[in-house]
Amino acid sequence: MSSRTAKILENITTGLGATKLNPSVRRVSLIYAIQGKTECMGAKYFYRENLPRVKYANPEVEFVVNKSKDATITPTLTIEFALQSALTRHSLDCYSGRDQKSIGGSADAV
Repeated sequence: MSSRTAKILENITTGLGATKLNPSVRRVSLIYAIQGKTECMGAKYFYRENLPRVKYANPEVEFVVNKSKDATITPTLTIEFALQSALTRHSLDCYSGRDQKSIGGSADAV
């Protein structure tokens, strides 16, 4: 293994985000604006720095990232859990820090 490959592998397996998620987590969705909002900087940082590690450590979890050109989009991180037959969603409005929860429903419920 080359030195460069070893460094990349070490970087993706250690550090923030290199942790195994709860087995009940089924999907993680991130929505943010790619232009015009400084409020999205945290979401952009998470996408660049932490998400690759989380994805590597959790290959069974579906990760969805929606980048919008609409500058009015509020950055949102949604974590969906499968508990028995119901789908539970937790969304965190990255700008205000408000936590929203819903149980059941369609993908548009949150």
